[in-house]
Amino acid sequence: NGATEVLLATYTPTAVASLDITSVLSSTYDFYTIEVTGLLPVTDGSSIYLLTSTDNGASWTTSSGAYAYAVGSGNGTGGYNDIGSSSSTQIQLNNNCSNTANETSSLELKVWNPNSSSYKQFSWSGSYFSAAGSLYWFTGVGKRLSTSVINAVQLKYSSGNIASGTVR
Repeated sequence: NGATEVLLATYTPTAVASLDITSVLSSTYDFYTIEVTGLLPVTDGSSIYLLTSTDNGASWTTSSGAYAYAVGSGNGTGGYNDIGSSSSTQIQLNNNCSNTANETSSLELKVWNPNSSSYKQFSWSGSYFSAAGSLYWFTGVGKRLSTSVINAVQLKYSSGNIASGTVR
């Protein structure tokens, strides 16, 4: 309809276990775009995970079978990977990230209809450096296997803290 994007918040996580995006998702919009730039883990070989909340981050849904996801990634030289789950405790966005200072991850994540009465859907794409230093592209889709309204999302690494990055 010709509408423009509206910046709702900016986060700069530094040496934290997770980034909690709270007080942003509401019934105002049908979808939200989360831009992640230069995200770096403390622990080499970690993957980026996504969790959701129905109580604005007071608790995070981590129960068995709460999420499903599918991710493809490749580096253009025969290094192609598929990861996924139809019943998981989180959504895995990518795999095996480098913790070298100039080898970060960047991605665009869409949160579709967080206030609908259907399963919550997510889609994302981006690039990252593997623990071996190879540049990879990745793209994926996921869902929260509940019809409950979500009003917050959390990004974290599978192991260790977030060293740095910018999220809008």
